[in-house]
Amino acid sequence: VKILHEYIETITGLDRVHSSRFELFNDSSITIKKFDNLLRLVQPGKVVTCYKYIQGVIDDSVAFAEKWLQYQTLWDTTLEELSAYLSGDFDKWRETIKEFREARVLLDCGSEDVAFGPISVSYFQIQSQVSLKYDAWWQDILRLYTNFLGDQIQSHLDELSETKESLEKIHLHPATNTTDLLRGVTFLRKTNEKMSSWKQISIDLSDGEKLARKFNRKMPQHWREVSLTSTTLSLLNQALLKRQQYVQENVSVLQRRVKQA
Repeated sequence: VKILHEYIETITGLDRVHSSRFELFNDSSITIKKFDNLLRLVQPGKVVTCYKYIQGVIDDSVAFAEKWLQYQTLWDTTLEELSAYLSGDFDKWRETIKEFREARVLLDCGSEDVAFGPISVSYFQIQSQVSLKYDAWWQDILRLYTNFLGDQIQSHLDELSETKESLEKIHLHPATNTTDLLRGVTFLRKTNEKMSSWKQISIDLSDGEKLARKFNRKMPQHWREVSLTSTTLSLLNQALLKRQQYVQENVSVLQRRVKQA
């Protein structure tokens, strides 16, 4: 805008050619000595168009600069804050990894400068710094995610193993004392109610492990394979079905045993 004003000032500040410079055409009545009234001869719409174009160029260049300023978040955010945000939500983890990977790919655009009209912006240096920061964050995110996934697998495996062990210890024989008999039947019911959620957790963990292996060439030492949870869940289900079948086959005897207590 300043340059446009300078151009206008230069043009409108030019001296007019007067007839007084020539002896044959000497007219002292001419008072307009400059072209300062030139803008009044231009259609207002054309002047507005020029200003809109200039403002558009400025807005585009500012928006481009602000886009790069948004990457400051990479320096302002801590691993603790990211970990707290993601918490134990598998969907958040998957979405974050996906978005992070896509954003990193966009940085490798193969260009180092961009022009907005007469404004040229070179962003090679900041692009390099942001790319390096992204790569550092990527390694940290993979490490956090792998640790989180490993803890979830271990926790799920422990819960299934403990439930299976407890299930194998319950006694449902009619000779069993009433308290243990009722406790065993109640444990069967609660275990059966949890089976569907345990199956979904195993599926989520399996999908999570596939995602981890997609980006990790080597999993951490002492890694517990997620397949162990599926195997343990299958054995638990078999033990549960066996005891449920026993209850169904002896339901009348067990009911009579409880009533006699």
